[in-house]
Amino acid sequence: MDYATYNENSATLYNVSAIDVWEIHQQDETLFADNQTYECPSCKIPLLLVGLNISSPKRVYFRTFSQKPHDSDCEEFSSVDDSSTYSGSSIEEDGLIDTSIDTLFFKQKSHTTKIDSTGNDAVTPLHQSVLNKKTKNTLTVDEYHSRRSISVSLHRVCLIINNATKAGKPWGNMPVEFEWPHIDKNRNVLKYSGVQNQRTTLANIVKNNKNIPPLSDNHDYIYYVDVHVSLINDNQYGKLYLFDFGDNYHFAKFSPNRLKGIANIDRIRSAERDTTKLKIMLCGHFFKVAGNVVFSPRTPFVSDFITIPDE
Repeated sequence: MDYATYNENSATLYNVSAIDVWEIHQQDETLFADNQTYECPSCKIPLLLVGLNISSPKRVYFRTFSQKPHDSDCEEFSSVDDSSTYSGSSIEEDGLIDTSIDTLFFKQKSHTTKIDSTGNDAVTPLHQSVLNKKTKNTLTVDEYHSRRSISVSLHRVCLIINNATKAGKPWGNMPVEFEWPHIDKNRNVLKYSGVQNQRTTLANIVKNNKNIPPLSDNHDYIYYVDVHVSLINDNQYGKLYLFDFGDNYHFAKFSPNRLKGIANIDRIRSAERDTTKLKIMLCGHFFKVAGNVVFSPRTPFVSDFITIPDE
């Protein structure tokens, strides 16, 4: 299920979306810190939020505990790990939410850390186990609604697509607006446009292996692609991971140190070792220099330009 009733206590009883809760928790780990404070909006059985404490989950969703299935006549029941997405909705009344959002707004994440010589942002854990939390804060329904339509996370796009694909529902028509400028290593905003000031649909921003924009288009895009991974020796930069988009033309190259600390980096190593394809999401654009096609990340901060979902 994509949404459930949040029941931290009798004063906070309202419906929430799994993806919204994950995003808010990533921004403030004291919010929605317990993944077991949920129930089915219809039959009221307890639900578990799967993927809450994973920084790059493939999906996040609510499911039942094995010993307590949905009631046989539950209106929400279809399967224990069913998910819904943008095209689904529920009545917005007494705290119940409409699971669609008029326009999902993506803004630039604030980075307070310094960028080291490799372009890495400082590696810090995105969250802690709920069992280790000493402080938990609670949002009112109004506070929740004010936060749910704003995102700073590239991985949220990944979750929207994966949840929709699992449910067999469309995601491309979701209305979105981005203010994601293209920022260089000195934190200067470059003149050409990033994924910025565009009211559009998600399908116009997210590209796959078959619809990569031409090089003359200097806009940044989100690429959700399957790549072949190899480790090469570059005369200038030393060892580099090379992500091959499969068309013998589009490649992205990063040093192992540049990607140090990102979630699921072991999947890059495994794909290189086993010569298997890897599903990744990148944000940036391609351009040609000295006869070579080069990928330019949208910002120097790793979490802004790459995410690798769990298997």
